[in-house]
Amino acid sequence: GDVMMHVPIERELIARNNLAAISNAYYHEEVVLALKSDVLGDKAGLEAFQDGKGNKVACQFATSTHYFLAFAQDGKLRNNVSPFIKFESAAENFLEGGAAGLMGRRAQIESALDGSDLKLRFQVPEFPVTLRSRWNIGTAVKEDSRDLGYAIGGALRKLKSSGELARIFEKYGVSHVDPKKI
Repeated sequence: GDVMMHVPIERELIARNNLAAISNAYYHEEVVLALKSDVLGDKAGLEAFQDGKGNKVACQFATSTHYFLAFAQDGKLRNNVSPFIKFESAAENFLEGGAAGLMGRRAQIESALDGSDLKLRFQVPEFPVTLRSRWNIGTAVKEDSRDLGYAIGGALRKLKSSGELARIFEKYGVSHVDPKKI
């Protein structure tokens, strides 16, 4: 392919890929915790999933989110974490009442829960420095196709200024978040 969309813009990834030009940040992604307010209340956070509290939090297996939940708060959440091979299964479990929390990428969660009538609150947990929990998203082109990358950057700027980029995200139930300085 000539273009790849939804590429993490990360210094180490860029440095290790000398055959691709990664640029054109158009979105900011982060890991969030979706909480059912009607089950947990309006002030609950990660502590609601500690041992003995009986509340489950669903996530995708073998991701930074799963790792974080397994070791957060000195492992006190581990027994209430429900990991699923696919994120869609975790979201389905959450929607069907098997879990009071769902943790993953904001876009994944918003898209999976779009149209549900759940009373949700989002929290952004503080990850340790060793785990990536937020990043900008852009595009990649072949290293020798930088002119194509510049054209894509121009098109993305037009989509953003016209509001069309936000409408595309909204169509899929996802909030468009501008890239951040990281």
